[in-house]
Amino acid sequence: MATRAASEMLQAQNDSDLSPKNAETGNDSDLIVDQIEALKKEKAKYKEDLTAVNDKLIRAEDKIQRLLSASSDEFIVKNCGVLQLPSHITDEKITASSWSNNAFSPHHGRLFSSSRGGAWIPKTNKGAWIQVDLGRIEKIHGIATQGRHKFATQPPNTQPPNTHQRRSSSSNDEWWVTSYSVSYKTDNGGSFCNVEDVSGPSLTFKGNTDRNTVVLNKLPNPINARYVRINPLGFHHGRVALRFDLITC
Repeated sequence: MATRAASEMLQAQNDSDLSPKNAETGNDSDLIVDQIEALKKEKAKYKEDLTAVNDKLIRAEDKIQRLLSASSDEFIVKNCGVLQLPSHITDEKITASSWSNNAFSPHHGRLFSSSRGGAWIPKTNKGAWIQVDLGRIEKIHGIATQGRHKFATQPPNTQPPNTHQRRSSSSNDEWWVTSYSVSYKTDNGGSFCNVEDVSGPSLTFKGNTDRNTVVLNKLPNPINARYVRINPLGFHHGRVALRFDLITC
């Protein structure tokens, strides 16, 4: 009797495995496998599409750089500068080590600016710097500079440092930066790095030779930065006076 009962229980279990309920579960598993395979194929297609888009972007960037290389400095400065319009970089994003008075505060140091004193002029030349917070990391390709605006008339409230060079009163405001270095960083808490020559030393850029001519210096390699600082090293007639812009293409 026990053997017969066990046999009946085994048969009942086999019948249960073949019931519609379990057959449906098997169908569900097949459906899930099909869906997974379909998603894998879709993912592979997205990767192919993304690769194609990236290739197009790289080719477009290369074409832009070739066109810019063949363009005049004036075209590059006017179309790739970020400081010329206050709507791009607001005044409070431009800071400096000091300024002679409010007529020469940092935001008057925008390229082509003719406002107030016509340039950023620090209170002291030693250790002077002017800095821009771009608000996000940008790729910087170059720096453009000018001296104090030609038609600016208001003198600073401190006299230029004494020099051995005699000069007429008409040349007292003939001020511009003749050389400078560039430092940068990517975040608020980090340390500044100097833009270096390809051989390693910190690079000194040639500045201006008059008030208004724009001098464009292209960096050896573009830098990625949020904060960019211009450090004047040499200056004309005893005083730092600077208008500048960062070139982003």
